[in-house]
Amino acid sequence: MSERVACTKCSTLILQSTGAETGGVCIPCQRGYRHQIEESKLRQLVEKKYEQSPARKHWLWLVEHVHGAPDGYESLSAPNQSFFAVGVLEHDVYRGGFESYFFNSSANHYVRAVNTLMEVGATSALRLVIDAKEALFGSGPLPASNHARRAHLQTHHDPTARAQKLAAIDALFWKDPDELQRKMEAFAERHKLRRPFDD
Repeated sequence: MSERVACTKCSTLILQSTGAETGGVCIPCQRGYRHQIEESKLRQLVEKKYEQSPARKHWLWLVEHVHGAPDGYESLSAPNQSFFAVGVLEHDVYRGGFESYFFNSSANHYVRAVNTLMEVGATSALRLVIDAKEALFGSGPLPASNHARRAHLQTHHDPTARAQKLAAIDALFWKDPDELQRKMEAFAERHKLRRPFDD
């Protein structure tokens, strides 16, 4: 069996013959991608920890509960409704911008999301959500049904002009000036939403 030695940069054990060829360093250190490997390992550890966390279990339960029965959302407690409404808002906007949010059923919970943003003091996010809604639907009430919102989006506004209006709003939301996730974690803690999912 070939003898191994420690890389002089990261201490990973390498073949002595490799060290002789590379000046004592491992191939990832020599080629400059060791930091990527370490970042990937750290990311995997963080993801694994989150997968087992009460936060993840709570969110999965919410999604299953809401989509598992016709009255799933209505049967949630008010704090869980609020948490879900902001969660799907964030999810849709981060994945496809505000147009995606208002096109999808997530916007069925728009009023609850707006009220929750106000409650947790996420004033920048609140302003951006309202700005996006007004850019798409004007200052009147948001159409309540997904079907009505889609019909409005398909018959009103030039899609190119709409995309340009929303691009700046999306970008500001993605900067997350309110640290919305932190505020919603505090909201969950305050309302003890994670208690049933603690191990």
